[in-house]
Amino acid sequence: MAEKNTSKVGLIIFLMFLLIATIVLMAIYTYIDKEDTLGQIASLKENETKMQEKLEQLQESINEMESENDLSEENNNENKNSFSDEEVKEAMTNYLNIFAGYGSVDEILVKIGLMKNGEYSNVELTEDNYKKTNIKYSDFENTIAQYMTKECFDEFNGTKESNAKFKDVNGLLYYFDSGLTGMTFVVEDIKLIDSDKYNAKVYHINLDESKEYENLEFGIADNNNRCVISYCK
Repeated sequence: MAEKNTSKVGLIIFLMFLLIATIVLMAIYTYIDKEDTLGQIASLKENETKMQEKLEQLQESINEMESENDLSEENNNENKNSFSDEEVKEAMTNYLNIFAGYGSVDEILVKIGLMKNGEYSNVELTEDNYKKTNIKYSDFENTIAQYMTKECFDEFNGTKESNAKFKDVNGLLYYFDSGLTGMTFVVEDIKLIDSDKYNAKVYHINLDESKEYENLEFGIADNNNRCVISYCK
């Protein structure tokens, strides 16, 4: 009977040791598994950080590209104007035929519609060889502005009043009485060289119907959505 009790006690002790060993092994496995999980979590966090850095770098690259595109588009827009080639050619043709190819100063006034041909032919000249008109100088200025800028007109008209083709006397237009041989200009081609600068291939027709070519550089400006000449050389 004592031997049976001893065997039972030994079996119980063995089972207890086995249970304890199992618990210890499970604890070790749980610890190892936890460490492995923590390691995986840390690795994921590290990967997430790297991924976020790459995304930020990618976004910076995208922003730089967009900025470059905006700058390029802005530069392209600066090199463009709102006038078609036909509008520019028309403005240049009018300028040349009215203000470069005129035969007499009063012919300019006829071409821009401020007076009729010969309207002031019987008007006596002033001492400095000018003719007085009934045209308000302000109306003349507004009409000229449809063809060229004020700066361009001042250069065309002459800087000194004594040599000016047109002048303002008490609000009325006076013009210098002179005659020249007129010419007809044809703008054959234009080429944009900057946002408001062009080269023009031009010829004028001589009295013998021959053509004489020249290249001109000119600029344009916007006067109330109308293309006007800003300079010509």
